[in-house]
Amino acid sequence: MLEPLLGAAWRAAAEAMVARALLALDAGRVADAETTLREVVSVGVLLADASPFIIDALAGAGVAGLGLTTLRALYAATGRPAEAERIASLSDAVQRAASVAGGGVRAAFAGAGGRAGAAPGAVALDEDAPRALRWAMASAHVGITECGSLRHRLFGESQAYRAWKEKARATLVRSPGEAGLFEVMVETPVRFGRRRDGAGGIAALLARLLPGGPRCSGVWAAM
Repeated sequence: MLEPLLGAAWRAAAEAMVARALLALDAGRVADAETTLREVVSVGVLLADASPFIIDALAGAGVAGLGLTTLRALYAATGRPAEAERIASLSDAVQRAASVAGGGVRAAFAGAGGRAGAAPGAVALDEDAPRALRWAMASAHVGITECGSLRHRLFGESQAYRAWKEKARATLVRSPGEAGLFEVMVETPVRFGRRRDGAGGIAALLARLLPGGPRCSGVWAAM
């Protein structure tokens, strides 16, 4: 799994690489400049595709878009209009695929084609959806099932939920790191910090009786 970085850090790293490419172009090393910009695009696409987190996927799309825009300018400046136009179409495709054109994170959820309004569990299994969106919807489905169902609390996992978990694991997990992330997600649907002062007695009893037990007490405490 890729090391986590803040979106601003990814952007700063990409801008540093673009500056290096511009310096190479100014020195007449066109091939070096092109290679550097292609590396920026590759890292952005990899981040957008590989990260299970929406914020990193959006950062990756931004990095790829910056690299493509600068690469297009390089081709135009060096007399390669056909390649510049091809890069322009790729840049548009990156923006559409990441659903960032209409408003950041919310667009990544609501703008993913016809998936708006679809059940989280179904979106998580949709292999045509962006992977970060699928991970987010898988986490939401686990939270709803574990913390919102009294039947689940009293009688345990249903056969349908067990089947969903196995299918989600098989289609989402691509590395040992993601396998660990998946296990954390299904074992601890809601993580919370220190217990509030005085949270004992009847509160502790209720935390064990309500759906999800102590693991979901952060949800019930917020309601």
